[in-house]
Amino acid sequence: MNKIIKILVIIYLIVGLSTNVFASLDEDETRTLKKEEISTNGDVIDNELIERHREVDKYIFETHIKDFEERGITVVTTGINPITQYIDIGIIPYNEENASYVYDALGKDKIKVIEGQKVRTLEMTTTSNKDSEISKAETSNEEPIKHNSGISVFFKKIWKWIKEIF
Repeated sequence: MNKIIKILVIIYLIVGLSTNVFASLDEDETRTLKKEEISTNGDVIDNELIERHREVDKYIFETHIKDFEERGITVVTTGINPITQYIDIGIIPYNEENASYVYDALGKDKIKVIEGQKVRTLEMTTTSNKDSEISKAETSNEEPIKHNSGISVFFKKIWKWIKEIF
């Protein structure tokens, strides 16, 4: 009978802990957005600005792509800045003449021309954890260090405690 009570207490604790995580979410913090709005990290973007961004992308990347290439302008980014509520257009090379060309073509309404950054892909190197632990242990004559996440340690302790009960 004592074991049954302990099992029920364990189940009660596990269920209680898991429901507290969901209960801590505050419903007042969420809000329903209007159809004309999109939320990004708490900032609201107007639907008109989204439509303007589509027009800018179509102009730059579809209908007038050759004009930008002939002038030596590379547009590397276009995106809505939710803080300023402007469409940022990143160009390379950035100078007053190229910025003026973009402003003349698209207007200055909700447009901001900024200096673009060249995009680089990161080189990916892969090593397995076992290989790196073995190589560290071989070179330093030490035991490999194994890192456990807090959650796995927590559940291992619970499992050990349950084993001790029975």
